[in-house]
Amino acid sequence: MGSRLGKGADPSREGWPPAREAANPLDELKSLLLDRERRELHDLRARLEDPPGPRPEQVAEVLADSLRLGNERDSELPGAIEGPLIAGLRHSIRRDSSTIAGILFPVMGPAIRNAISDSLRKIVESINRSMEHSLSFKGLSWRLESLRSGVPFAEVVLRHTIDYRVEEALLVRPDNGLLIQHVADPSVETHDPDAVSAMLTAICSFVRDAFLAGSTEQGLEEVEMEGHTVLLVNGPHAYLACAVRGIPPRDLRERCREVLEGIHRRHGQDLARFEGDQDAMYYLRDPLSACLVSQERPAPARRGPSPFLLLVLGLALLAGWLGYSDWARRQAEAEHLIQQERLLQARRQAEAELASRQERLIQTVGQIPGIVLTRVERLADRLLIDGLRDPLARDPAPLAGEQGFAAGQVEMRWTPHQDMGHDFAFKRAQARLHPPQGVSLTLDEAGVLHAAGIAPLEWRGKAGLLALTVPGVTAFEDGGLQDSERLELAALKQRLESRHIFFKSGSQLEPDQYQGLDAVAADSLRAMELVGKLSRTLTLVLVGSTDVIGSENRNQALGMGRATVVRDYLKGRGVPAGRMRIETKAPPADVPREDLSLRRVEFQLDLWPPLGDR
Repeated sequence: MGSRLGKGADPSREGWPPAREAANPLDELKSLLLDRERRELHDLRARLEDPPGPRPEQVAEVLADSLRLGNERDSELPGAIEGPLIAGLRHSIRRDSSTIAGILFPVMGPAIRNAISDSLRKIVESINRSMEHSLSFKGLSWRLESLRSGVPFAEVVLRHTIDYRVEEALLVRPDNGLLIQHVADPSVETHDPDAVSAMLTAICSFVRDAFLAGSTEQGLEEVEMEGHTVLLVNGPHAYLACAVRGIPPRDLRERCREVLEGIHRRHGQDLARFEGDQDAMYYLRDPLSACLVSQERPAPARRGPSPFLLLVLGLALLAGWLGYSDWARRQAEAEHLIQQERLLQARRQAEAELASRQERLIQTVGQIPGIVLTRVERLADRLLIDGLRDPLARDPAPLAGEQGFAAGQVEMRWTPHQDMGHDFAFKRAQARLHPPQGVSLTLDEAGVLHAAGIAPLEWRGKAGLLALTVPGVTAFEDGGLQDSERLELAALKQRLESRHIFFKSGSQLEPDQYQGLDAVAADSLRAMELVGKLSRTLTLVLVGSTDVIGSENRNQALGMGRATVVRDYLKGRGVPAGRMRIETKAPPADVPREDLSLRRVEFQLDLWPPLGDR
């Protein structure tokens, strides 16, 4: 029976048949007598087979009592549940902020009013204290001290009216100097707290290594400097550094130690795991703020001012006011005269500078080749320039901007003309003839245009006619030119006559010979096109040859057959048959009996007249 009861099984359906479905009267009797015990046994078995640990419904039954007892017996329970409560509150605010606002509405109004009232009270007290110090003899002496030392007046007042004030509190890891959290008085200008924590840690390490090596003492506890004292309270995972202005009382260190012990007691594990994320330790600002305390000196008993002192002070103020008024009037008159003189001098300097820039612009424009100035007129706010300008000359308009003139201050009007100088004649020749790449033009002092390089025949013929239409060019000399068609034909002749079509045996063409034959056909067609331009004739001679194996008649027939096969292939590639001739050539007598390189077809390009003749 036990083996049939599984986890979460219903005893009324598993393990035995129900009473209403009993197979026989005995089973029905067992069901009636033992049904309750079987159900309790099934519940106990299900509890034993469940995973270890309390069930949610069991935890819910004792949760309220557990929290109440934990709060009464363990003071750290509020700190332990603080994190989850804050996280849940943040999630609720992000999801539905209106609900939280409605809950806080009854308490937000009074809290805001109290905060505003407290802030106004502090502001009034600060103003009263400042007015009291400013209008007293002591306040005047403090102002003189501020002017002499360069220290702000408010800081001087604090020095003389406050016994001590904790301006900053830093919580620092002692092993690596990382700043865990930092708080400061709002009225204090703070420096880089990370750098301060690193320097303090370095100083503490130096003192401990230099003077306390092997000792069980914790190390440096206080650093004094002019006007400040730094109290250091050491802990296992962090130390607390408090910057105090003035002389700290004896109980201030004990107060700081209590704050540090409370932080270690509540958040010791967080301090031990800290790796540099200060934002994650935001909750430490409130405990650290408890260290920012101060104590003012009791105000001395007030005494009435001396009447004689008041009279002297009043007469001094009256004389000072009269003297200052007269001095201020004279200073204003002198300043007005100086200002007028400066304006006049600035106007004269601007006019002289404008005239100088106009003259520089006129000289620069007049020196540009191809430009002739005919009229220059200087107006009050403009400069007019008229003249003649060759279209190939440099555009002088951008020079006005380069000389610092604004748009509209310079107006230039040009009449086109052709400059007959050497440089412009050469530029016009270049533009008119458009020499191809590889051709250079030069113009001598006599006006003769010389061409040198390699050029097509067509350009060479046009250049001789166009050159004489360029003003300034008296003749065209093309003796330094070479015909590009002639040079190309010579290169084709050399390339064709260096090609060979080899045969392994017989006179049949193989597929690996087609690529070479296609190149021969292309070169031959291009050569025939060039000889037409050069007024020459061309014949492509195909010479078949063999090795020494076989009879002379057989070798001659084999050579003719090889040349004929090559001719037929070239004819199929567009080479005219009338421009080709086939021949044979006997093998040399002094070659080895088997020389496969002699089984070939050679090419010769016969030109008339030859390339050596023009």
